[in-house]
Amino acid sequence: MIPADIHMRDYQYNLPEDRIAQYPLEHRDQSKLLVYDGHGIKDSIFVNLSKYLPAHAHIVFNNTKVIPARLLFTKSTGALIEVFLLEPLQPSAHMEHIFEAKHTCTWKCT
Repeated sequence: MIPADIHMRDYQYNLPEDRIAQYPLEHRDQSKLLVYDGHGIKDSIFVNLSKYLPAHAHIVFNNTKVIPARLLFTKSTGALIEVFLLEPLQPSAHMEHIFEAKHTCTWKCT
């Protein structure tokens, strides 16, 4: 349940398409990194991450993959259809199996 003092409208903002990375950088350690230093946010790059971590810090790596979870179609009448892929069903509910699938996959959609 969402607490009463949190409103989804507070998290909605315009993000122009040209500000969204479409492909990873060739040298990924040069990816942008935003750093909060206790006073404000500054820009850096990922290769500098160790400069901002305290001694004995734990790092958790997120190796999830972004998938094209929104499919757009146009009917012959001109009507637009939007399908969201919510979760994999077949060949397995495990995402890594879906990415390894050689033929078809079945998804729960809305």
